[in-house]
Amino acid sequence: MSSIKLKHSGGNAVSLHPPTSAPSASDVQFKLPTADGTAGQVLQTDGSGNLSWVTAGISEVDTWRITSSANTNNSSADITANWARNTATGFSKLGTGMSESSGIFTFPSTGIYRVDFSTYGQVAGGTSSSVAVVYINVTTDNSSYSQVSGQAGSIGDAGGGGSYYYCGFNANTIVDVTNTSNVKVKFSLYSDGNVTWFGHTNWSRTWANFTKLAET
Repeated sequence: MSSIKLKHSGGNAVSLHPPTSAPSASDVQFKLPTADGTAGQVLQTDGSGNLSWVTAGISEVDTWRITSSANTNNSSADITANWARNTATGFSKLGTGMSESSGIFTFPSTGIYRVDFSTYGQVAGGTSSSVAVVYINVTTDNSSYSQVSGQAGSIGDAGGGGSYYYCGFNANTIVDVTNTSNVKVKFSLYSDGNVTWFGHTNWSRTWANFTKLAET
């Protein structure tokens, strides 16, 4: 059984040994990356012997929120404006972070991501109760979007007592981002009554969170 021994000038050596039993089918070959990785990265195989440097563990976390309130009144609407990255005390994005344009979010790299969408809304007192729904929408061709996750509920002043009634909704999904140019996400709201969905410049009322869990 052969081995590769790398001897240090100080005298000691590091050796690479073959497996204890022979490969079952044919010779096993690994192709090394063309350059070094960054600190903390590990080698990953694509299953065909091609090795690449990847970051172990969670490498991307980002949170965005709307800074001004949105409204739906017997209608549905994408949230296309007033998105901004979270600036709350103690928050810091991990990694490159998401990018956003007109409410469409682009992922910083391929991978398996968890997407969370949370909303805080209000229907005015004296109105009938309202059914409200929040949606996460995903495209895989940078064109047509599908509603992949949502949550619905009923809010409102059913008795007409003049009070304001509030609601919170949360939806989440897992997105396999195989191509950052084609796989994107956006968020939408629906209500069959007059609902205000709150935004704020200092803290998160209606917001989205993005976490990269693993490589694709």
